[in-house]
Amino acid sequence: MGAFEATELVWKPSNISAGSFSLTTQFKAYESFIVFEQRNGAEISEASSGNKDGVSTVFPSFKAVDLQNSRRGALTYDGDMVGSGYRTLEWSSTTNHVPSGVSGTAPIVIFDESLDTTAVISPAYNFMAANQYFSQGDACLQYGVMGNVSSLPAGFTIQTIVSFSSNGINNAMMEWGDVLLNKYGKDRNGVEKDFTLNYLGYSTDNGAYYYYYTEPNKTYEDTILDIHAYAAEAGIPYRHWLADSWWYYKGTGDGVKNWTGMGSIFPHGLDYVYNSTGWPVVGHNRYWSDNTDYAIQNGGEYEFAIDPSSKHALPLTQRFWDYLMESSRKWGLYTYEQDWLDDEYDRMSPLQTNATLARTWLMQMGTAAEKHGLTIQYCMSHSRHMMQSLELPAVTQARASGDYSQSNSDQWRPIGTTAMFAWAIGVAPSKDNFWTTWNKGNAQANPRYHGRDGEPYNRLQALVSTLSRGPVTPSDQNGHSDTALILRSCMADGRLLQLSRPAFVLDLQLQNSALGSDDLSSAGKDSELWAGFSRVAGSTYGVFFGARLSNVFNVTPSMVSAGFPVDFAWVKDAKLLAFETNSTSSVLPFAEGAPLALVHKSDSPWDFTFHSISPVLGNGWTLIGEQDKWVSVSANRFKDVTTLANGLVVKLSGAPKEIVNVSFFPPNSASVVVVSCEVGQDSTVKLVISGDLPAGKCATW
Repeated sequence: MGAFEATELVWKPSNISAGSFSLTTQFKAYESFIVFEQRNGAEISEASSGNKDGVSTVFPSFKAVDLQNSRRGALTYDGDMVGSGYRTLEWSSTTNHVPSGVSGTAPIVIFDESLDTTAVISPAYNFMAANQYFSQGDACLQYGVMGNVSSLPAGFTIQTIVSFSSNGINNAMMEWGDVLLNKYGKDRNGVEKDFTLNYLGYSTDNGAYYYYYTEPNKTYEDTILDIHAYAAEAGIPYRHWLADSWWYYKGTGDGVKNWTGMGSIFPHGLDYVYNSTGWPVVGHNRYWSDNTDYAIQNGGEYEFAIDPSSKHALPLTQRFWDYLMESSRKWGLYTYEQDWLDDEYDRMSPLQTNATLARTWLMQMGTAAEKHGLTIQYCMSHSRHMMQSLELPAVTQARASGDYSQSNSDQWRPIGTTAMFAWAIGVAPSKDNFWTTWNKGNAQANPRYHGRDGEPYNRLQALVSTLSRGPVTPSDQNGHSDTALILRSCMADGRLLQLSRPAFVLDLQLQNSALGSDDLSSAGKDSELWAGFSRVAGSTYGVFFGARLSNVFNVTPSMVSAGFPVDFAWVKDAKLLAFETNSTSSVLPFAEGAPLALVHKSDSPWDFTFHSISPVLGNGWTLIGEQDKWVSVSANRFKDVTTLANGLVVKLSGAPKEIVNVSFFPPNSASVVVVSCEVGQDSTVKLVISGDLPAGKCATW
């Protein structure tokens, strides 16, 4: 982790009768962060304070105080779904309502008014047993062992990190994540290897048309096969599907009795569906029931802990997880979705009283998945689960907002903020499924959803799913998909056209929310302003999303790129062009002196604007990209861009025979030029356009 200076103190309190008791505390100061550590010597057998949301040890602690000449704000993550209950507040001596304990232990981001200095504070080791606790009486933020832990083994250690940045809130989170990823050897680019994060899928999750609901007089097996047939007919390139909780056997308290497909659901077995469709499965799982078939207590082969109060059970051996993951591959499992993480942790008391059990549980699960070539999606995770995933390369994705079943609401809104947390620690955020059509008074009505007959904000849902950099999984009724809208997210073969990282909420929005910045007041306090980028051939192509705008708001390049990595941000005098792709196709100059005027266009609070931003290259030409896709210039599509004296050479990839429409803005031109090329059988095409070839020329690489 780099060079450091360490200070270590060994504490032996005189009022402790056990002579072997000692507690060691340590500061390790690195160039841009500090790691605090507490470690007990001998075993401590009576450690519990009786408060699961408190701490039984305190080191370090920080006082929230007032500064004479400036104010400070804070972003605090809380609750499940990657801390989607986050809040912003002013950080001062009167600060209160700072999250604590089981659900509130998460990164805290503290920043000054100017955003010149930002600190990110969080646990850094033994995440499942560490707590943060905010004492409102004296405005003191404390870190220590969770108060419910009953005993501490000899040498038990927890760590806390404070990471500093001078590059704003977005970058501070990424730099905090870089330190922890380096510490645990996890690669943020691991998401590139997850098939379900890189190709279009279909979902039956909560809110989907076929969630606990099949086609009339048909089994789920028939229904999934019909979805596959309809997708092929409609030209929708689904490549995998999510099987939610409706397919396996349940026991006491609706926990899992046996994680295999019920015969009434799949008469020929899940493997038959996999072999018939070729679609890998994202398989949902929940907490284990106390009468699970796998437990020795119930005649099974594996050791389980059983909690009589909650009726939950917990597997205790690596052997069980190896069996589960290996056997499930045979019916097509690719991504194991562990849902109800908060419920399992909150209600299974040994996970809170044993200092190491919760970490062991997640490590066994993740180790088995990695061993058998599977990935994991976390769902209903506390922030501590998310931070524990730093030790688990198999955890590549996590649900980062509530269920889509909250139809026509702001279910999507947390993504811009939770994505920043998830991506920092190498996890892609998932928005959940969505419907793609609005059929008011027509089809796609489902009695499960009280007469809901479509998705009025279908374009918004499709866009946010794409900007998340996570799974894109429509969930329509057969025969009622908007194929053109779905294809805005992907190539003809289902390969997603994504940003280089998710779109994040603007620093300016967080600053305004915490401190009431005048710079953003005209947009409205409830506005959502996100920015993201693609990095192609050494150039940065940006996107800017604005929603819930109460008034006209002017956005500048420096606002958009403030959260980009320092090396990727546009220079102050960069020449840029922008086009709005939701409801217009206008191409406009974009500069500090020529901002984009975001306008609230309708009475709907979910109306939005979405701009794609391209740099004018050194020879005066501009690659606008695919204006019929949400991400017009994606590194998945555009592999290289070379400038000629008076033109460009662009290398692309795609599905064989796919038609790709690429837009350019020549120098001294008044309009966009569109060149259409067919991708070759080798999945490549090279496009040349210049003053001598104004209509463009297509060839293979």
